[in-house]
Amino acid sequence: MFIMALHGLEHLDSIEKLDLSWNQLLWVGSGVFRGLSRLRQLYLHNNRLSVVQQGSLDLLPGLEVLNLSNNNISWIDGEALAPLYSLAILALEGNNLHHLKFKTFLSLHTTATHITLSANPWNCDCELHRFFSKILYVRHLHVDDYRNVTCRDPPQLAGSSLSWVDSQHLAGGNSHGACDHSDCHGDGRGSCSDGGAEQEEEQWKEVGC
Repeated sequence: MFIMALHGLEHLDSIEKLDLSWNQLLWVGSGVFRGLSRLRQLYLHNNRLSVVQQGSLDLLPGLEVLNLSNNNISWIDGEALAPLYSLAILALEGNNLHHLKFKTFLSLHTTATHITLSANPWNCDCELHRFFSKILYVRHLHVDDYRNVTCRDPPQLAGSSLSWVDSQHLAGGNSHGACDHSDCHGDGRGSCSDGGAEQEEEQWKEVGC
């Protein structure tokens, strides 16, 4: 079932809560929610969505709750979340996310947004480390389940809590942000500089950081 097959949404201009969960939805097209300017809560969990594309969440200035959990989402377009000025809760747990782009979340110009990201098959390489090392220090963004985020890859970190991996990184003797992430090559032989503690390099060398 495609959400584009649903008709008449533009006439529901007074609706504040819309629950489309458990509908086997594969795709949310651009402008589908046009006209729902009063919508506050949108539930799309437990579907089969794989991408959050730019334009699919446009014209929802008052949306406060967006539940995208338990889908198959592996990619979020860079500006897909930008129109959500009022977003307070963003649920993304239980998807197929391996990496995320920091700029995707930095585009959220909200007062405070609480995000859930656990139960995804995270690839705990330098790119993911860079993402979390930044987002955890953005004042208006809160990853509520950070301690429950676990690694799927690389194999030597499978099942490990990302917070534990980061704590080992800090135990190398560097303060937060000591790693110059421009030196993370992702080829398994790179290293992080600007601080350059040997212990940190040992912690991350096998994940390309």
